[in-house]
Amino acid sequence: MKVEGHFGLPLRPSESDVDQTALSECTPPAPDGRALVVRLDLTTTLESSLAGEVTLSTSPVVGPLVSFVMGFKEGVRCEGGEPKNAEANFGSVQPGQSVNFTMWVVLPDAITPADPHPSEHALAADQWLMGVPTPLVNGKGIGTPNKLSGPRVVRCRHEDFGVAGYEHYIAVVGDTPTTMVESECPVA
Repeated sequence: MKVEGHFGLPLRPSESDVDQTALSECTPPAPDGRALVVRLDLTTTLESSLAGEVTLSTSPVVGPLVSFVMGFKEGVRCEGGEPKNAEANFGSVQPGQSVNFTMWVVLPDAITPADPHPSEHALAADQWLMGVPTPLVNGKGIGTPNKLSGPRVVRCRHEDFGVAGYEHYIAVVGDTPTTMVESECPVA
């Protein structure tokens, strides 16, 4: 399974192509004038010799609480507002077939009275990170992707049960540092 993604720029909802009705259903309220929206276009390719039901599970952004506006075939809707995964079901995918999916990451309270036009550098300081999308085939995980690369990959040291290790996240905002020291590691 190969998953590729491309982020757009952080935009005010009125400047974005996000579905405004679905956005209004997000909590905390997205249309309060403080949110920014980042479009994420995903392409998933089944590299198996067998067809399968493919689902992509996207974990919440680490750090500030966010929502995802998901562009499902059945219609666009808001997922999130609480720490849970949002899943995109691609249905039955044939060997070698690629499917596309668009979602928008909603960054609540990214605009403040002190910073009404935040730069990517200022937004990156808030560590808007998301977990690596996890592909499932027929409801089963295919393991950790063995290759994760690109300018938005963030490697962060953390401690889990007294054991130090590294987690990989994806930076929603492009100016986020690619490596974070232990003291800056965000909490899921």
